[in-house]
Amino acid sequence: MIQVWYPAERSGPGQAYRTRAETDLKKQHLSLVTTHAAPGVPVATARASYPLVIFSPSWTGRRKPEHGPG
Repeated sequence: MIQVWYPAERSGPGQAYRTRAETDLKKQHLSLVTTHAAPGVPVATARASYPLVIFSPSWTGRRKPEHGPG
């Protein structure tokens, strides 16, 4: 699973950082964190390019895949 975050033209409606279903008991507080993210928002055009950060978590820092319908 990958997740892409980028500078956007506008803020989103405040998507959850993680859903309650994808967090364990110790990390359920993360389901209360909201972001300014929104799916499908165009990349900001203020700059020609932006830096790239690659996060490779270790141990238990990895995200669990979301389970969609079906």
